[in-house]
Amino acid sequence: MKVNPFAVPVVRLQEERDQRVIDTGVYAVVRHPMYVGFVPMVLGPALCLGSYTAALLAIVPIVVLAVRSVFEERFLKRELKGYDAYREKVRYRLIPFVW
Repeated sequence: MKVNPFAVPVVRLQEERDQRVIDTGVYAVVRHPMYVGFVPMVLGPALCLGSYTAALLAIVPIVVLAVRSVFEERFLKRELKGYDAYREKVRYRLIPFVW
């Protein structure tokens, strides 16, 4: 897996680091693979515990990440050169063949 050196907690364009679109490895399948990896991390323990309450609570950060991905996409489309072409090439935001 190719590491994304531009991953940061706050969505911003990192011009000082010559930010560019990464479209290889898992980024060739979905546009937000780090968010995809987060889902089993929060949902897995709840399911292992067999707790419906914990599973329902785990959905909250998953929904937050899904919403964040929408806003992040708008920002990157507007600010990052080549991102629009990348969106056309890699059609799925989080779930291959679904969304």
